Amino acid sequence: MENEFVKISDAAKLFGVTPKTLRIWEKEGKIKSIRTFGKHRRYNIKEIKSLIGEKWFINLLKQN
Repeated sequence: MENEFVKISDAAKLFGVTPKTLRIWEKEGKIKSIRTFGKHRRYNIKEIKSLIGEKWFINLLKQN
């Protein structure tokens, strides 16, 4: 499961933010995504879990 990827709406739900916020974070370099052949964003579950546990990221979530 650690190398699984989720679509932007599922990643946004895990973070408690909107997909638009994830796109902004990606532009700011706070999170990475890969693109499918159809140009859809996919986010790595392992990275999501890691970010949720980091103090700086928790503070970022509190700001939104």
